[in-house]
Amino acid sequence: MSVAATLDGGGVETRRAPYVKLKPGPGRSAPEVALDQRERIHAAMIDLVGERGYEKVTARALSRLSGVSTRSFYKHFESKEDCFACTHQMVANRVVRQMVEARAGESGWRERLRLAFDAFTSELARDPRAGRLLLVDVYVMGPEGLRQLRRLEETIGERIEEGIASAPGHQEDSSLLVEGMVSGMVSVARSRLLAGREDELPTLAGPLADWALSLQGGPPEEGTSVYPRTTRLSRRTEAPSTSSSVPPAEPSGRALVAQNERSLLLSAVAKLVAAEGYENVTERAIYEVAGSSRRSFAANFDDVEDCILTALYERTRDVLARAAEAQASTSTWASGIHRAIASICSDVGSDSVFARLHFDAIFATGVRGVESRERLRGEISRRLVRGAPAYARLDGPALEASIGAVWSILGRCVAEGQAWRTQRLAPALAYLVLAPMIGSDTAATEISRRNDFPGSSSDSEPTQSNIEQQIGETQSCTTTE
Repeated sequence: MSVAATLDGGGVETRRAPYVKLKPGPGRSAPEVALDQRERIHAAMIDLVGERGYEKVTARALSRLSGVSTRSFYKHFESKEDCFACTHQMVANRVVRQMVEARAGESGWRERLRLAFDAFTSELARDPRAGRLLLVDVYVMGPEGLRQLRRLEETIGERIEEGIASAPGHQEDSSLLVEGMVSGMVSVARSRLLAGREDELPTLAGPLADWALSLQGGPPEEGTSVYPRTTRLSRRTEAPSTSSSVPPAEPSGRALVAQNERSLLLSAVAKLVAAEGYENVTERAIYEVAGSSRRSFAANFDDVEDCILTALYERTRDVLARAAEAQASTSTWASGIHRAIASICSDVGSDSVFARLHFDAIFATGVRGVESRERLRGEISRRLVRGAPAYARLDGPALEASIGAVWSILGRCVAEGQAWRTQRLAPALAYLVLAPMIGSDTAATEISRRNDFPGSSSDSEPTQSNIEQQIGETQSCTTTE
C-alpha cells in the first residue's frame, strides 16, 4: 500500500498510513485540510491504478477509497485525468527530491552519481505501484504523458549534470551524454517494473552507476563520421538458412489470398498512423483503405491495437534485418556496431511510417505497446552482441541501459519532429553502446574511422588485436578524482 507523506511544523517529512483523516480540531487551517485531502486522493490513485489499471479507475472510486467526498474531489481536480497527471507529478517530485537529498554533503563526483542512482532505484522499489505509475502507466495519458516523462528526465538530468560537473575532462556541453545516462537508467527501471521484478532495483544501482561512469569520456560531436549509404540494403527479413538448399514453398490458392489481405491491412494501418496519427485510426478506416472487409480484418486481428502492434513488429523486423546486414559488412565487431546503429538511424530518419509506428503509436496500445517495445529492444541487444570478441564487457544491465538510451533519444527526435537529425546522431548513439563494453577512448577511436562506411577507404583498418591492446591502455573508468 502506498504511504502518504506530510510535513510537520518544522518542515520535516513524516510518514503516516494513507487514507487516515486528520483529527478534527479548532487548530486545523483550510490549507492544511486541503493538503491532507489531496494526499489521500493521490494515494488512492496510485493504489487503484495498480489494482485495476487506469481505465477502470473512476472519480467515485477515488473518493470512496480516499475518504473524500466527490464534491471535495472536484474542488481539487478537474477530472480523473487531471488527478492522474497531478499524482504523476507528485511522485516525480518525490523521486527527484530523494536523489538530491541522497547526494547532499558528498564532495566526490563519482560518489554523488552513485548515490543519485541508488536513491532513484531504491525509491521505486520502496513503492513499486507509484514507480509503475511514474514510468509505465503514464503512457495512458498519450502525448501529455510523454511530455511529463520528458520533463522528469530533464529534471533528473539537470541534477546529474550538477553532480558530475567537477569530473576530470567533463565537457561543458554534455547534454546528449547526460540524456543517455538518465534515459538508460529509466529504461532499465521500467523493464523491471513491467516484469514485476522491482525487488531487483536496489541491486542494479551499482551496475547502472558503473555504466554511467563508463560514458564519462564523452561521445564524438554530432555529425562526426556519418556517411550516406550509397547502396540500399536488401529488405530480407531473415538470414538465408544454410541447413537446406530447398526454398520454402510459395503459398497458393486461398492461403495466398489470405496472406495478401493481411499484408494489405498491415500496410493500411501503417499508412493511417503515419498520415493521421494513431488517435484517428479505426477498424473501419483500416479495412476500407486496404480495400478489404470487416470479416477479413476480424479473421486476422483481434482489434485495432493488435493490428498496430503486428504492423510495428513486422516493420521493426525489417529494420533489424537491415541493421544486421550492415553490422556484418565490416571487418571488426566494434565498427559493425556503429554501422548497425547508423542503419537504424537512417531508417528512423527516412521512413516516417516506421518512426510513427514505433515512437508514436505506442500511445494507442498502452501498456501492451510498452511491453512489445521492450521485447523488441531485447532483440536488438541480442543481435548487437552476437559475435562479440572475448575482450568486450557484456554486462546485462549496462547493455540494456545503452539500448534504452539509444531508443529514448531516437524517440525524442521523432516526437520533436526532428527525425531527420537521427542519422547525424549515429556516432554519439554508437558511443553509448560501445563505451561500456570496450572503453570510452577505444569506442571514440573506432567510431571516428572512415573506412567502415560505403564509399570510404583506408589502408590502416584496425584489427581486433589492435583494439585489445588499446583496451589494455584505456583506464577512463578508473580515473582518480
